[in-house]
Parts: sequence; C-alpha cells; structure tokens
Amino acid sequence: MLDGNFLEFLYPSQTQAFLRRFAAVYAPFKTKNRRKCLSKREVRAYASTASEGSSLAGRILESQPNSTQSPDLDPKKALGYDDAWQEYHKFEHLQESIPQETLRNILHAFSLKSTLPDAKRSLDLFGRMPMSERQEGDYSCAIKAALRLDNLGEAMAIYEEADLRTRTGVVGSDLLQHLVTQKSWHKASEMWESYCLQVQDRSSISNIWHGLETLELEDLMAKATEALVFVNDLVTTSQIDTNSSICKFTSQLVLRALGVHGRRFNVDVQRALFRELEVICPRTLDHYALVISQAVHIGGSSNAHWAAAVRFYRQLRGRDGMVPSQSIIENVTNAMYRLDSADGLMELTDHYEEYSIYPSLALFPRIISALANHGRSEAVYRLFHQYRERTNYIRPSIFRSLLLVHSRRGEVDETITGFNKLSQEYNFEPDVRCWNIVISAFARVGNIAGALGFIERLLQSRVKPDVYTYGIMMTFYAGRGDIEAIEEWHEKAKSQRIDDSSVYMDSLVMANIQNDEIEKARGLLDEALKMRWSHNRARLTRMWNYVLNAYALRADIDTVAELRKEMAGHQIPFNGPTYAALLQCLAVARQANAAWSILKRTMPQQNIRPTALHYAVVMGGFLSTREYTKFFSVFKDMLRKGIRPSFGNRTLLIKAAADLDLEQRQDPARLQRAEDALESICENMDAMDIADREPLQTVGNQLLREAYPSNYFEYLMLTYARLGQYDKVSMLYDKYLAKLKEMQPNAEVSPPMKMLTAIMYMYLRREQYDEVERYWYLASLKAEALSRRSASKVNSEQTGWVLYSRRFILCTPLFHYMKALHSENRQEDLVTIVENLQSYGYELNHACVNQYIEYIADYEPAKAFELCETELMQDWTGWPPTFVRRDEQGRSYYQLPEPPRLHKTKKLPKYETLVKLASVFRTARQNGIFVSASQSQKLDVDALARIAPNVVWAVETMPRVNDDVQAKYLRA
Repeated sequence: MLDGNFLEFLYPSQTQAFLRRFAAVYAPFKTKNRRKCLSKREVRAYASTASEGSSLAGRILESQPNSTQSPDLDPKKALGYDDAWQEYHKFEHLQESIPQETLRNILHAFSLKSTLPDAKRSLDLFGRMPMSERQEGDYSCAIKAALRLDNLGEAMAIYEEADLRTRTGVVGSDLLQHLVTQKSWHKASEMWESYCLQVQDRSSISNIWHGLETLELEDLMAKATEALVFVNDLVTTSQIDTNSSICKFTSQLVLRALGVHGRRFNVDVQRALFRELEVICPRTLDHYALVISQAVHIGGSSNAHWAAAVRFYRQLRGRDGMVPSQSIIENVTNAMYRLDSADGLMELTDHYEEYSIYPSLALFPRIISALANHGRSEAVYRLFHQYRERTNYIRPSIFRSLLLVHSRRGEVDETITGFNKLSQEYNFEPDVRCWNIVISAFARVGNIAGALGFIERLLQSRVKPDVYTYGIMMTFYAGRGDIEAIEEWHEKAKSQRIDDSSVYMDSLVMANIQNDEIEKARGLLDEALKMRWSHNRARLTRMWNYVLNAYALRADIDTVAELRKEMAGHQIPFNGPTYAALLQCLAVARQANAAWSILKRTMPQQNIRPTALHYAVVMGGFLSTREYTKFFSVFKDMLRKGIRPSFGNRTLLIKAAADLDLEQRQDPARLQRAEDALESICENMDAMDIADREPLQTVGNQLLREAYPSNYFEYLMLTYARLGQYDKVSMLYDKYLAKLKEMQPNAEVSPPMKMLTAIMYMYLRREQYDEVERYWYLASLKAEALSRRSASKVNSEQTGWVLYSRRFILCTPLFHYMKALHSENRQEDLVTIVENLQSYGYELNHACVNQYIEYIADYEPAKAFELCETELMQDWTGWPPTFVRRDEQGRSYYQLPEPPRLHKTKKLPKYETLVKLASVFRTARQNGIFVSASQSQKLDVDALARIAPNVVWAVETMPRVNDDVQAKYLRA
C-alpha cells in the first residue's frame, strides 16, 4: 500500500499547508467523540480500503503494544543529524518502505532540531510508520513536530491515539506544556482530567507534567500565577465552583510549580502563589511542606529564600490543628543554620522537644556548631548529651564545638578544661583544630603569653601546626600594628613549608592601617592581585574590606566609592563587612539617612543579610547627629527582624539614653533613661554578647575581657563625673566591680583604661590629686601591657618599645594627670614624665601637646616655643577673621579652627596656647629678657625668634580681642 505522501501530485499547490492551518482553527469545535485519527494523510491512505470495516479507534486499541515491546530507540544505534539526513535523502524519492529501525532513528534525530523543514520531515516519517510499530518516543517526536508547525489539531490527534495505546503521560507532557504556555486553560484542564481518569497506574500521573517541569522555574511560576488569577476570577464571580476540573487542574499546576527544587525563583511570586491557592484549594500540611522544602533547597545561597521558609513555618505554627512533621522542622532548621540565626535554632530546639521528636543524627553537628559560634553554652551541652544518648560515635566536629563555645565567650579556663577532658574523659585525641581553638581563645582575650605557651605545647606534641595556627598569631599582631611580629611568624610558617601567603597579606594590610599607613595598605591590594592564589577572588575580600573601612572612618566618600568600583572590576565579591564599611563611611560623614536606606533596601536586594553590626553602625550615625527618634526606630527595627542586640548595640543604647536625658534635663541629678537601660542590660547580661564573629563595636584597643562589661558603665560614669555627681560615679563603679566578680569569679579586678580615665576625671574635679596620681599609675601600667612591642624585652627602662599604633593610648589619662600636676605646681615632674613617655615611644595628641605647652611656658619657655614650632605650626594657616564665642560656662573666647576629628595625628595650635606664649613673648620684649620660673633659662626676643620663628610671627600678628583668655594672660 502506498503511503499518502506519495499522492501529493493529485492536490493543488499549498493544499497540505492549508489543511494544517484549517485543522488548527477547526480543532476546538470538534466533539469529544470524533473519529480518532493520526493525520489527514493517513485518513486519505486508509479511506479506500473497504476490507477494513472496523472503526479506526477499534484498530488502534487492537494494535496497542504489549509490555514486551522493545525500547523506543537503542542508544548504540542512534544516528547523528548528518547521518540521519543522508539516510532520509536516500529514501526520500523511493516508492518503498523505509526499514523501521532506520525510520525511527531518522525521526528521533530530526526531532532534536527546531527548524520548520525538519518538523515537516518528522511528520512525514511518522506518517510512514505503521500504527502497530509506533512507540512512546515516536509519538513524542511527532507531537513536538506538529507543535513546531503550530498545528495544534494534528498534535491533539496524535496525542489521542497515543493516549489510547500507551497511557503513560510522557507523550502528552509536551502538548500540556504548549497548552499552558498558550494560556489554553480549559483545553489543558480537559486534557489533564481525561488522562487522570484513564490512567491505570496512579504513580505515573506525574509523567504528564514532565514537559512543564522543564521550563525555567520563574516561567513556570508565571504561568501558574496567570492560571490562578484566571480561575480565581471565575470562582469569585460564581461562574465555577472549587470542585470543577479547571480548579483542580490549576491547583495541581500551582503545586507542581511549588514543588520544583534546585532552581532560582522570586520569593514574592512564591508567597503570592501560596496565598492565592487557598481560594480554590484548602491549605494542608503537605502544602506547607512543599513550599518550605522548595525555599530551603534552592540552588546556591539566598538569605531571602531561607527567610521565606522560616515565615511559612511560623504561619504553619499559627494554624490550629496542624502539627509540623519532622521533615518540615528539619528543613527549617537547615534554613536557620544557613541564616546563622542562633535565636531561631534555639526556638527550634524547643519545638523538637514540644513535638517529642529528635533532629536526625546528621543534623545534630550543624545545630551544635552554629550555637557554639554564638556562645550558647547551655544549649550546646544539652544537645551534646542528647546526641550521646542516641549514638556511641561522637563526631570530631562536636568535640570542637564544645571548645569553641567557650572560646567565643572569652572563657579561657573553661576552654582549657574542655581540651583536657577530650582525651581523659572521651578518649579523643585532640587534633590541630582543637589546639587552634584554645590558642584562639587566648588571643581573643589578649592573653598573648598564654597563646605562646600553648603553641609551645603544640610543637612538643605529635600534632603539627597548620596554616590556621600561624594565622591566629599573625591576625592578633595585625590588630596591634606589630609588623615585626607578623614577619617573624610568617618566617616560622615558611620554615614549616606552610603556605600562609593569604593570611599574611591580610595581616600586613591590617597592620599598616593600624599604623596610619593607609596608602601603603592600599598598595598591598595590588600586590595581592598578582599572587597565585588570587584567582579565588573571595580570598581578597577581607583585605579590601580593611582598606574600605579605613577610608570610611575618615569619611572619604570619594575613595570609598572608587575602591568599591575597583572591587567590582576585579570581580571581588561583596559581603556583609563590605556593606558595613559603606554604611560606616556614610555614618561618619553624618549621612545616617543614606546609610539607613542602604540597610533597609539595597542590602536585601543584593542578598546581604543585615546583622547587629550593620544596625550598630547606623545607630551610631544617628547618635552622632542627635537624631534620637531615628536612633530608637533603627533599634526597634532590629528587634522586629529578630536580630539579637550585640555588645555594640547595647553600649550605644546606653549612650543614646544618657545623651537624651542630658538634652531634656528632667532631673539633673539622675539620668533616668540611661540608668534604666543599664539596669535592664545588667539583668540579661551573658558572655554570649561578645561571641559574635563580627568586629565588636566600641571595644577599640581595650582587651575584650576588660571591655566587657565595663563599656556598659564607662560612659555613664564619665557623664556623671562631668555633672559633678560623684556619688553616682562611685555607685556605678561599685556596681561594675560586683558584676565583674559575678561573671568572672576568679578574675583579677583591673579596671580598663576608659574606666580609669573616668575615675581620674572624678577625682580631678574633686581636687583629690593624690587619687588622680594613683589611678594614673594604674593607667600607665595598663597602657604598657597594651602597647609593648612583642620583640622587646620586659624592661621599663628600654626606649622605643611602644607600638606605633598605640602611641596615643595614654593621651586621655595624661590630659587629666597634667591638670593635677599643674594644679600642684609640679611643672618639673610634669616635664620629666612627658619626656620619659616620649622616650618610650608615646606621643601627645592635639589636646595634650597644647595643654603641655601652656603649662610649661613659664617654667621652660624655650622648650614650650620649640615644641609649638615643631608640633603645631606645620599646618598653621594664620589668624582667621575675629569671631568671639562663649563656652558652656559663659566665658568668651576667640575661635580657632580645630583639626578634623577623624585625623588623630593632625595637630594645630589652640587659641589659649598662643595667647599664653604671647604673654611670655611680651614679657621678654618689655623687660628685654624673660627669666623662667625655674631660674634655669634667660631668653630675649631674638632667642625666641631663632627657636620658633613661626610662633613669634603668630603671636606678633595675633588680633587683640576683648575676651576672657586675653584678659587672663595679657592684662595681668
């Protein structure tokens, strides 16, 4: 029998193309009981066969393939497109049948192409294939070809035949995809319903969705959204009820879209789909399981998607009669772990107990590790005991977490005790990571002697140090600006053949920044880009963040923007600290509103999860501009987001409350808000407040074990001292000592530098100068421990042992001590102390050097003039226009420009300093000679001009104004 395609010469030109178009238009109007057909060609081919009296549908059912039929296509015999084309060309004009195996191979090869000619050839080949030989894959190829030719009628006809013969659903998946894509919702629902009614194996129902699941997930969700909107409108207008087939189909389409894993999608679209689905389909526990699982198992990392999983879980918890399954809680646990939410994990551990279930053994280490990182010691040990009850094998990572939780809390003794118990109680030989955790605990609290001692123990053991061992030490010395020590530890690592070049460069960058060599640090960034490990751009992010933050603290917005562009150009990824530096720049530049906008909008868009550090930076910005309402709004927003306030956030909260009390002054004798805030913080104080891996705001050069909890008390003590409320200062100091004893029973009580300064200020105001001196010596001992070079011997007589980065560390207590010495007329002691400090390597900042010159001007005028010339006149630009101001006490004074507050190294002469020197110069001019108070110096005007020409010019050209300063020094 001749195939219908060989009778084409009997038809007018373009007849077949017209029939295809007509079939597509006419198909919607055909009845469901129309005669089953394969194509117009086969109808013509079979129409003249009178011997075949049975209906076509009957013949189709009779020719249904049996279960022993061979597979569609043998992969070993599959043809490439070029080979298939040659085979097709060989048989194209021959009036003989093509061998079935060859025909099938050609059909499948052509189906892989998307061109219209290949689609026509595919239908031609399918028409030549006897119905009894057609298999599942052949039908799929034919349907795809018909759809490529926009011949929906022919595709439907082929599917109807395939549905009767195969009923697997795979054949119709492409057709269903086409109907959904073309928004033919009624046809799609009819096709789906018909298939579901006829299919015998219920497990194969999902086959019909395979085509749709190959779409991009965002496209599939978009189509599901459109279908849901269409159906919900029909339901809302009472045109259909929720039991109709189109509603059931749409709900299945939405659930299919919500069940795809491992692909990106828009969380807002997912949320909208899930919300609108409830209009046509009652929400069930399985629905929640579906969306939570999809949000957790997204390909890659996405804070927004993990947060969406948590939101769905909390919705589920709020619904009556629904109890989360173990798989749901475990999925949410994974989301909380990736969000690094300790509070969320703590909440889930309670839920496990509430529902009498346990996390899987594989999940335990993750939960314990995350909680250990946040210092949640009680929860870590509770979970550890649960884990031991369920298994005899304890993973090494869990043992490390038992040490890490104490290390993060700054509990060195507990860390060492836990380390010793590993081998004694648990028969686990500590590995190098356990050793590193203990060394890190020492370094974290600033106990460098303890860290060095433990490293000696490590070197004597069978365990070998690794790159992290040396990295801990280099990072510690980088924070001190001790480049010599960094080089020393780098050489030690090289001697052990350990490649530490990445952490070495990080440390050098940080050390140079600490030493105010910011341009040199920026130059190191270019060097790092040339190193062999720099192809991993994520390893460069840390050092770039260091430099970004250094410029940010100077409010250098232009340079920060330039560095940010360079990071993007070099494809260096941004992370949370990168955005913290950008926020810091805006906050320091007094643009806190812009920083708040980035935190609220830009960071979520860039998939950067805001943390307590980001909020602390913005809060500090509003505090500096005295916008207290916005300050507290930011703090409340942080609490609303479920972010636990950090050490820095709490410290800023006390400062803001104190400043607000001062501004309103409702009770001059008491700062009510600040005291209430302090009381609340003290009641909930826990060492986990300092367990954050982020930089701790407000700690500065202080040791962590001293800064916590003293920072909570210092600002309030200093404020009360300035107000003359000395009883309050003493009360707060006693409260601090009691709290410290409660938290660290075995710790030696040693107030940190800032608290010593506050106490000195109190005694200075009380004129108890002996107490000022006593606390000065405590402060100097504290400064020596913080600022001594690592390479120096412990010898207080040695000169130049102060780290360059810590050269200003004594300035604030020295400022108060100088006032006490001056009040007692101890200028000789003052000069001796300052000279000794300078020989050690300490320097005087702008305030100290001006006050020092003013105090010794009468005692050693030559030194005063020389010091003013060398230290203060380098950036002197002359006298500005006269403008008299008044200070807080009502005294009038002439205003001189102050050095920028962000540049601590810059020094300028203060007005009082120049007026005092002017009085010395005037005396020398009037008397012809100036005799110092110590009788050791006799100077004339010419001698002063030789020593300090710029100073002499400044005092000679000084404007004469009627203010209290000139009245004090020049009118006597």
